[in-house]
Amino acid sequence: MRFTDVSGVPPCPGQSSSPGSRRPSILQRMSVLVAASLFAGLLAAGPGAAPSAAADVICNVQFNETTSTQGFVHPGVGLTASTLQNVRQQVAAGAEPWKSYFDAMTSSSAASLSIKSANESATDPSKPAATAFNSQSFNSRFIKDGLAAYTQATLYSITGNETYRANAMHIIRIWSQMDPAQYTYFTDAHIHTGIPLNRMVSAAEVLRYSSCTNETVPWTDADTQAFTTNLITPVIETFQHDQNHFMNQHNYPLMGTMAGYIFTDNRARYDEAVEWFTVNSTATDQGFNGSVSRLFRLMTKNDATGQPLDQPVVQHLEMGRDQAHGGGDITNATIISRMLLAQNTKVDPVAGTVSSAANAVGPYDFLNDRILAAADYFWRFMQGYDTPWVPAAYAISPDGTIRDTYNHISNSYRGRYTTASFWDLYYYYTYVRGVDLSQKAPYFNEAFSKRMPSNFYYGGSLNRAWDNVDGGGDFWLYAPASAAGSSLPVPQKSPTNLDIEDRYTALSGTSRKGTDGTTGYVSLEASTSGTKIAFLTGSTAKKTVGLRIRTNGTALMRLTFGLDRTIVLPDTGGAWTYVTLNLVNDEGIADLLNIEVTGDGTTVDVDTLNINAGAELSPPEFTAVTDGQRIVGYTGAALDVDLSAKDPVATDTITYSAAGLPPGAELNPATGHLTWTPAAASSPTVTVWVSDGTTTTARRITLDIAADRSGALSKAQQGFDSQAIYVSATLDAFNAAKAAAAAGASGDDAGYLKQLQSLVAATSGLALVSPRSPIDQSLNYPGILATSTAGTSAFKLVDGDDQSGTSYPQAQNLSHTFDFGPDFRVSANKFGFASNIFADRLANSAVFGSNDSQNWTRLTPGVTAFTQDYQTLDVDPSLRSSQFRYIRVQLLQPQPDVLYGIVRNLFEMNEFHILGDRHEIGNQLKTVSIGSPQAIAGKIQLGDTVKLTMVAKKPLASVSATIQGKSVAATSADGINWSAEAVMSGVPMGQVGISVGFTNTDGSAGPTSYSTTDGSTLMLAGSADHAINVPKLATVTASDKQWPGNGLGADQVGNLLFDGNGDTFGDLNTASGSWYKIDFGPTATVRLDEILLLPRASAATRANGTVVQGSADGTTWVDLISPVSGATANKWIDIKPTSAAAAQHYRYVRLFNATAWSGNLSEVQFYGDVAYPDSYLDAKAADTSTSTQGSAYLYNKETTRIRGALTAPNADRTLLLNQFLAAGALLKPLSDLYPQIAIPRTAVTASSVAFGNTATAADNGWRAFDGDPATSPDTTSASGWVQVDLGTEAPVILGAVKYLPRAGNVARGNGAQIQGSNDGTNFTTLATISNATAAQWYTLPVQTTTAYRYLRYYTPAGFANIAELKFYAKAVDKTLLEVMIGQGTAQRGGDWTGASFADLQRALDTGQSVNTDVSATQAAVDSAAKAIDSAIAALVPRTTGKPRP
Repeated sequence: MRFTDVSGVPPCPGQSSSPGSRRPSILQRMSVLVAASLFAGLLAAGPGAAPSAAADVICNVQFNETTSTQGFVHPGVGLTASTLQNVRQQVAAGAEPWKSYFDAMTSSSAASLSIKSANESATDPSKPAATAFNSQSFNSRFIKDGLAAYTQATLYSITGNETYRANAMHIIRIWSQMDPAQYTYFTDAHIHTGIPLNRMVSAAEVLRYSSCTNETVPWTDADTQAFTTNLITPVIETFQHDQNHFMNQHNYPLMGTMAGYIFTDNRARYDEAVEWFTVNSTATDQGFNGSVSRLFRLMTKNDATGQPLDQPVVQHLEMGRDQAHGGGDITNATIISRMLLAQNTKVDPVAGTVSSAANAVGPYDFLNDRILAAADYFWRFMQGYDTPWVPAAYAISPDGTIRDTYNHISNSYRGRYTTASFWDLYYYYTYVRGVDLSQKAPYFNEAFSKRMPSNFYYGGSLNRAWDNVDGGGDFWLYAPASAAGSSLPVPQKSPTNLDIEDRYTALSGTSRKGTDGTTGYVSLEASTSGTKIAFLTGSTAKKTVGLRIRTNGTALMRLTFGLDRTIVLPDTGGAWTYVTLNLVNDEGIADLLNIEVTGDGTTVDVDTLNINAGAELSPPEFTAVTDGQRIVGYTGAALDVDLSAKDPVATDTITYSAAGLPPGAELNPATGHLTWTPAAASSPTVTVWVSDGTTTTARRITLDIAADRSGALSKAQQGFDSQAIYVSATLDAFNAAKAAAAAGASGDDAGYLKQLQSLVAATSGLALVSPRSPIDQSLNYPGILATSTAGTSAFKLVDGDDQSGTSYPQAQNLSHTFDFGPDFRVSANKFGFASNIFADRLANSAVFGSNDSQNWTRLTPGVTAFTQDYQTLDVDPSLRSSQFRYIRVQLLQPQPDVLYGIVRNLFEMNEFHILGDRHEIGNQLKTVSIGSPQAIAGKIQLGDTVKLTMVAKKPLASVSATIQGKSVAATSADGINWSAEAVMSGVPMGQVGISVGFTNTDGSAGPTSYSTTDGSTLMLAGSADHAINVPKLATVTASDKQWPGNGLGADQVGNLLFDGNGDTFGDLNTASGSWYKIDFGPTATVRLDEILLLPRASAATRANGTVVQGSADGTTWVDLISPVSGATANKWIDIKPTSAAAAQHYRYVRLFNATAWSGNLSEVQFYGDVAYPDSYLDAKAADTSTSTQGSAYLYNKETTRIRGALTAPNADRTLLLNQFLAAGALLKPLSDLYPQIAIPRTAVTASSVAFGNTATAADNGWRAFDGDPATSPDTTSASGWVQVDLGTEAPVILGAVKYLPRAGNVARGNGAQIQGSNDGTNFTTLATISNATAAQWYTLPVQTTTAYRYLRYYTPAGFANIAELKFYAKAVDKTLLEVMIGQGTAQRGGDWTGASFADLQRALDTGQSVNTDVSATQAAVDSAAKAIDSAIAALVPRTTGKPRP
């Protein structure tokens, strides 16, 4: 055992440096001062870090470097005592590269001195918040704390600040309290626990074998026991110990297990892990074996054909998948190799087993430097160089059968540096082995020279390599002392202006780096053969980019990889300017961007790629010319061509320039007009450009000059094919332009030239009905689709690139649908397909056609085969002439994958070709739309009304329609705008189907449309008669409050699911196992016959796994349905329970999901049966005290009828309950009768000036009545008021108040009092505001019979905050009288005896007189109404002569 002073700094005063103390030397004391000065500025490092406090102790860290009885070196989980000693010394000395990387590390939030554990309890920080390790969401805490502990322990070792040690110990002790019995494997746990376990064990290893002399936070044996028992062992055994994971999924857990084995001195498991890392000879599948020998494979044959190779080659196998995983593989290999190197582990050079033999080798030397060879191969491809690929088996059965191969190297993530952090490999070979990597691994060596800085910008955002969840950013810790003074990465100057010269590869032609003062650039020669470079790691999602360039002539710049676009470059005369590019459809700037320039020897200098050009640059745009446009003329005719442009910034001055102008031609530099009178036939190409001084836009035009007018007319039609079939609208435009040009042939030159140019434009605008792909003459359909579930990825389906296509999240129910719009149909003879590397995701698919998107016809009898090769399916011969608006590719029966034989239920395709034709059908309906005033997020129920609206392209004679099978006549006032309606009764449930036909004015019938043009749809489900009205019948409680914790409470957030608004949704503060409980009360139970769920649109798949449960006691639950699957955005899920449990009634219903769904549902509807006693209605009866007398009378009459109907045998009690609840709509508030009181501005004041003295007391009060909801009174004290003085002549009896709470301070209105006074001093409280929850209008009834001069809004603690107030005066309620008059006048005299009817007539006469009397009192009105009611009751039928019962 020996003690090592890692710091190189003597102990703090009073501490000893080793087993025996000694007086520090002058040199050592100087070292202390230097180190203390340096580290004092680092203690506050990291976002949120506090400055060094007095409690921070800087001590002399000592390491107890030991070798255990099992032969393990400690500390030795990668970081050894000597490694840390070197880092500390280099950082203290300010040596590079350590200093810069250290500075970058300290900017991480994980470096904060005030760091906390992500899993500590809020109530007791010494305890974990949770002890169950069972989900990906919980693992995010482990990931965060793994980095934090590692960072803090590393900083402690380097700086000696004991606060870092205490922080790291705290985090580790939190995780040492996990419950081993509560570990449960979750999806991909083996992947995502490897790095955090490695990091946390590395931290524990450092802390365990380090201390200050008088350590305040020592590592104890109890720490070792708890950390091992409660974290290391269960993580390894539950998540990681398995040798059969796929490729890099094999190495992620190895990083964790190997660290754990070193810490626990587990020699047997460690040796096993070493062999799993090197060879893994007993892995079940040697195709995806992730060991060094199989992942970085020596290829001896073509695995697809069996053909032997002339020369074996090393190939990185997972590069056939993608380069993010490819780079991660090598990073993982270096992290594992660090541990082997720290342990001085050597292995058999072939078998890879731990060995002490003379020929044993280290991890990097294994298999003749196999890891380095893979790294060199990786960077060859990543930098843009052509890289050969041999088809390689990635799935091999135990008997040697090859199940599938990677047939090409993947372009995914090519060029991205950010996921490849294995630069300690460079330090090892260069400084430890002394190898010249420019010779041994030239591509890796070149990549090192272009590496990213530790803190780097990517996609416009700042990233930190140290924080990378996949590790690798700590490579600099392993640089040996001999690397001192070695190069650093070039720092990035801007997050969005990316310097091309920092990270490019010269691929062909002549290019070089150059500098112009402080500006670096790449200079390219635009020769006829071209110069090409690849720019790396410039990926952006932005659709507008700019390149800063300068030239000495014109040239063309072609950008490829992720796009294929050409930019015309102007002659900038040696001045710098930007050129911009607007990307369309699926185009994008990827991690690799090929830049190629061609020309006649022009020098093109390229400085930066601006990925924020859309926001930073405002390029002028030509308004009348496009690139490649032809200007047709003829000899002797003076051309005046408008080449003008418009700049988005009105104040910018733009100038025009040109190159290649023919003799005699001139371009006005101020207006952009080109003038020329050609003397002979010619076709010169001119480059013209416009600049605003910052950005330049260039175009090429051809001046196509004929000898005479006839020749010019022919040139103007160049490109027209008389045999082609064009879209009628474009052909009509062409014929019109052609006729106009022919008619004007004898006119003046200026007029004829304009007509020729119109014809050129019309010719260019011709659109083929069936555009063809140059690859196989299939339909080039992406640009002619109306819509597609593939979105812009549709363009990737016809590009001939089997590496690009759709991704599985785009698919809907394992299918893709292509809509060719209402004007076209498609027929096909066959379809072509290509899968990605996962052939199971396309295998067993067929193609269907439809004209309404609901009823589908299968077109291909066959299904796609299980192959990566391009394949075709024939269309049924009887259907080859059939035409369809919609084409759908449907995966019928998902197949097991080749890796594990698991059915993944994923659908993807990389090519989809339609070998057929498109047809124009003569549709004259411009738009067709469907809707309903009762719809909730596109869902209606029986009894609702559906409306179709149609707009025609031209007047039509008639339009006929069917809605869900009901024939309805459409009406129109102008022949253009049409509508049709139908009530949904007696029709089938489901998607509401439509058909719309029309007759032209000439009597001919048009084609029938079966779909809307705007995508609008309606779903018919459930009957209003048996809807279960949850808001009125039940309380909804959620398992947690609304996310993120400061919104609605658990007792409120669930109501969002039943609010009838598809735009709101439940979103709970906890994810997994969340629920909503619906309680129908102690006297009611429900049976659910139909359940409708609307997923949250932005997170629809979270609804998958949801079950609806029933319970009698709210504790024991039974599932009523199977878990939801196939949830899709904006689509209701209609479920009809069929289980025996669902046939029962329950008091409680619960929506539950065990997955991380966060309660994400937008709407829920229940239909079924409600069981309740008759007395149940008493609690559901509405309060009529604030309703008009007439509406209360009608309400009571209706509810009495319903109560009587309940007693009938076999009464439909759910229907009657719904009618009882619906009767509430009869009630009208009294306040609707009351006139608003006019409030003069001069009558208003407040209790004080406005807060901040921004308004006088009068103006402050007026803000409550100014009609502006954005203003509010705001008094200087919480107890404040707004007062109105109506004057001595105008006191009122207040009947109601309407109020709008102040937005942002709604709660301040609750508790506010409405008061009245007649002396301005003594006030009576008339009503109190409560339960205001939103900034919306509320009505507050006031019960008083006293008239008041002064009205006041008073808040005991709300600063008089209110956005708006409206006061209403009480008025006489004549509504009951009006109802009685209506009922009385409805009686017929012939039905009753003369005397009784005469009594009624007298009562009616009196009532009508009172009703029209504006001065009638409430007593008079009530008396008249009662008299009519009595008279009606006393009517005697003529047939019986007795009063009616």
